Amino acid sequence: MTAYIADVEARLETLSGIDRVGTALSLAAALDNPARRGVEVFVCHLQERPGANQRSVGPVCQIVQDVFGIVFSVRVRNDPNGTRAAAKLESARQAVRESLLGWCPPSAEVAIEMAASDLVKMEPNQVWWMDRYTTQHIVIAQEHT
Repeated sequence: MTAYIADVEARLETLSGIDRVGTALSLAAALDNPARRGVEVFVCHLQERPGANQRSVGPVCQIVQDVFGIVFSVRVRNDPNGTRAAAKLESARQAVRESLLGWCPPSAEVAIEMAASDLVKMEPNQVWWMDRYTTQHIVIAQEHT
């Protein structure tokens, strides 16, 4: 898994209004962890899209576009339609956005930008939402003899 995921997780752990921060290998794994309390988030590495080699000689050097998701799991008792969860979700999304947007993790090359967002799943008393973000890192191959 890409190193910036741990950087993102550590940054989110400092936010108020989020009761738990974790990492999930996939969206399905995040959905298998319904919130036990309030608002929980899971950082998921979703995609890597390597660009073309940047060098004509020497070791291969590629810029890799990374897409990761922040999966929000919001639990509110006695909220079958999610209306009370919506306010908690929006507050948590705003806090995460303010923390991540424009920040460059130490293991990345460019600042984080927003991507697509979606309602993932809804059940009585439980809402899952995912905000996607992008960044980039560079991969340089070892020289072969």
